[in-house]
Amino acid sequence: MTQPAPTGPALAEGLADAANLFTAAVDSSQRLETASAVSPLVAPAQKELKQKHGGWKAFCIGLAVFLAFVIIIAPIVNMLLSGIYEILHSGKEPGAAIYYTLILIGIAVGIASGYLAGNMIHKKNAPKAEATLKRCEQDRQAQMAAAQRDLVSVRQAYAQRVAPWYPQEYSTAEAASFMSQAVRLGRADTLGSAINLYETHMHEMRMEDNQQQQIALQKVNNALSVMQIGATIFAGSQVAGSVDRNTSAVSAAGASITGAVNAAGSSITNSINNLRHR
Repeated sequence: MTQPAPTGPALAEGLADAANLFTAAVDSSQRLETASAVSPLVAPAQKELKQKHGGWKAFCIGLAVFLAFVIIIAPIVNMLLSGIYEILHSGKEPGAAIYYTLILIGIAVGIASGYLAGNMIHKKNAPKAEATLKRCEQDRQAQMAAAQRDLVSVRQAYAQRVAPWYPQEYSTAEAASFMSQAVRLGRADTLGSAINLYETHMHEMRMEDNQQQQIALQKVNNALSVMQIGATIFAGSQVAGSVDRNTSAVSAAGASITGAVNAAGSSITNSINNLRHR
């Protein structure tokens, strides 16, 4: 800053002017960037130039020539050549060799016809497509020149009317607009007090953003905790079920062993009694 900032209504007007200049600078920069890109204007014309080559038309023409050759010309030629072959070979039939050869010739004729038709279509339509491409390029260059002129004009106006007293650290339309409104509403009467209000506003916005982030993070943590608790309960139920199954298996095994021991004891007792009676 090379001169003191205005005060009162003049400060509000100066800040509003700065906000407008910042907005105009951003708009001019975006228009320049858009005009500098090839895709918005030149790409459609390039696509049209490729389409003017007549690929589909050439394909259809080649296919039509092939079908006409196979349906109309090939049977006639095949009949004539077969007759000549029979005459030269004493009535021996030539088989299908002549017909298949004619089919191959028809394919070659169709491809050649399509290629020639495509070149003719391209030569006919290319000048029109090239003219469209040239016109689009001229329009793009004109838009670039206009955007550059507007950007230079905005920079000159900023250097003359705003830069001598406005701090570069707040060179955004949002900052200038906020401070201009603060001055108009009587919340600030100097540039310094307006800057302080803006800094306070930005600090509150950052605090609110941080709070929202903390809330979102807490929600995520709560969800993870619920998932962990659910996984723990599920694992506990699986372990309890396994223990119950193992306990049942052990009880069944114990019962089997007890039954076996009792049966063995009864058998031994019976054997001893039998020996006594003898």
